[in-house]
Amino acid sequence: MSDQTAKIHTAVSNRAKAKQSLERKTVFKSVLDNPFRVRWPSIPMNIQNSILAHVIAMLDDVASYHLSRDQANRKRKRTKMTTIKDAAERISKRRKKDITAEVATQPAERVDETPFGSPSRNQEATSAAEILVSPDPPDMLAFLTIGINAVTKRLETQAKAARQVIARSGTGIAAPTPGSSRPVRIILACSGDIDPPILIGHLPEIVAACNSAARGHTHATELPPKYIKLVPLPRGAEFSLSEAIGLRRASVLAIDADAPGLSAIDDLINQVPTLAVSWLDPHSSTNPEQSLIPTHIKQTRTSVPKDSRAAKQQRAQGKADAKRLREWRGSRNKKSIKITSS
Repeated sequence: MSDQTAKIHTAVSNRAKAKQSLERKTVFKSVLDNPFRVRWPSIPMNIQNSILAHVIAMLDDVASYHLSRDQANRKRKRTKMTTIKDAAERISKRRKKDITAEVATQPAERVDETPFGSPSRNQEATSAAEILVSPDPPDMLAFLTIGINAVTKRLETQAKAARQVIARSGTGIAAPTPGSSRPVRIILACSGDIDPPILIGHLPEIVAACNSAARGHTHATELPPKYIKLVPLPRGAEFSLSEAIGLRRASVLAIDADAPGLSAIDDLINQVPTLAVSWLDPHSSTNPEQSLIPTHIKQTRTSVPKDSRAAKQQRAQGKADAKRLREWRGSRNKKSIKITSS
């Protein structure tokens, strides 16, 4: 007997035969690409690794905080469950002692009548909870935004706030300074480790929108621009970044401009290209000279039959067969209607 237990059918159907397909060849067709798509910045590998190494060095105390906090939470849960279990055991023992005292007429002084909510029990639970207090978060944690959703919301809020400032300044009202929220300076995206890549495909557009709004705010208030730099990281960077933070996953990390130690890598950050697009610039900051967007042409890989004449004949034959089948079905329906009416 063969090792194969079941027959494998590779055709479309077990009864229908596969259609005869003509030999095809691979060709490339030129197609107009979307001109409003923002591409990821092109950064040399040595700059990516240097920025990642400096950021990991800045996150020295963050991993220990997250690990100790998780341990404290687990211990607190175990202590709470143990306290509840002990309280239930005390209540059951007290009831058993009460029943035994009634039967054997034992003195009531020996019975533990301390209620569950007494000060002594609560004091023990409070002292145990005080021992398991979570550690204080490091100062660096206040300047970090971790996660795809959290970073996206942060960028949307920052872009919206900057455009509100531009709108107020354009109407003649004094433009207030941005709110208490610190602006984002750099975003690390582990693009090599994220599958599918569409999960972070929106980050270049949002970063470009924030930078365009910051450019308009600079023209309106004559303040130095604060552009956001987007740094894509190679494969394997997510493991190093999540290990430095102390979390299971850390695919995207945003660092504020006022983060301690970030000024030490300003030279590296300035080498990252700034994402900005002209069609997102406010009208007050656009150049009066009109400029056309260059045409983006992409090559799409497809296949065509090698013998175009045979393919055309096969297509025409298929249409003729389908037409004859429709006519035959129509004539059959007419005959059935005549028979039933008579």
